[in-house]
Amino acid sequence: MEIRRLTLADLPACLALAVENGWPADETRWRLLLSVGEGFCAAAPAGGLAGAVLVCDWGGRVATIAMPLVARRQGASGLDRRLAERALASAGSAVALLYATAEATPLYEGLGFWQIGAVARYAGTPSPAPPQGRDLEPVQLRPVGGADFAPLAAFDEEAFGASRRTLLGRLLPIAERVCLAVRAGRPVGYGVAWPAADAVVVGPIVAADPGAAVVVAGWLAAGHSRPVRLDVPTGNPALHAWAAASGLSWQGTAPLLVHEGRPLPGLRQRIHAIAARALG
Repeated sequence: MEIRRLTLADLPACLALAVENGWPADETRWRLLLSVGEGFCAAAPAGGLAGAVLVCDWGGRVATIAMPLVARRQGASGLDRRLAERALASAGSAVALLYATAEATPLYEGLGFWQIGAVARYAGTPSPAPPQGRDLEPVQLRPVGGADFAPLAAFDEEAFGASRRTLLGRLLPIAERVCLAVRAGRPVGYGVAWPAADAVVVGPIVAADPGAAVVVAGWLAAGHSRPVRLDVPTGNPALHAWAAASGLSWQGTAPLLVHEGRPLPGLRQRIHAIAARALG
C-alpha cells in the first residue's frame, strides 16, 4: 500500500477516518493541522483513506506527530507502523514528540519513544466565578493587538523552545478569545480559546508563573455556550487545582512520548495548558 502526501483535498476522507476511529469530525482542527503541518496517508482500495498521520515541524527543533489514524478494517496490516516510521523520518533531527493513546503507546515505544510526562484532560462548564487563591499576585488581562504578535510569539518560543509563529498566525484569527496577562506593565503570559467540533479548547496558556496562568484560564473558560476542554501537563498543580475547583471533570490522561527520551527545549514549566494534543 503506497504512502503519499496528504492534501486539503483529502479533508473529507480524514473526517471519515476520524469518525471510524471514534473521534469527532473536527474540520477546524484538520484544516489547522493541514495548514501548519505535513501529512502522509495511504488510500484504501475501496475508496477513502486506510490511514493518515501529520507532522508539525516547529522551526526544525521540535516536531509533533499528530492524528495517527488507521482504519479499523485494516486490522494488523502493519500500516500504523509504516505511517509512524514515515512521520519519524519527516521529523529529521528535530525532537519528535506525541501524545499517545493507550492502545498506540506500545507501537511508539517499539520505535524508540519514551514517556517523559503526561497531560490530564478536563472538560465541562466551569463555575461562573472560577476560584483564585489569595496568594496569587494580581495581574491584568488585556486584548491582543497587532503590535503584540511579535512579542507574544517570542514569549511562546522561549517557553516551547521552538518557533510556533506559523501556528499562532493561524490560531489567533480563528480564536474565540485571546488575552495577554500583564503585571506591573510587563507581559507575563497569554492564552487562547478556540473552537473545536465538540467544545471550546482552552489553550495554549503560557505564563511566567502559576498565578498568571490561573487568571488567564478563568477568563478564557468563562461564559461560553458550549463546554470547554483543556489539557494540563503534569507538574502544574495550580491549574489542576483550578480545573477541579471550577467543576470541570477529569477526562483521563495521555502520556507524552519523546523519541529516544531526548530533553525538550525551552522553559517548559511555563506551559500550563497545551494548544491541543495534536499540536504539542
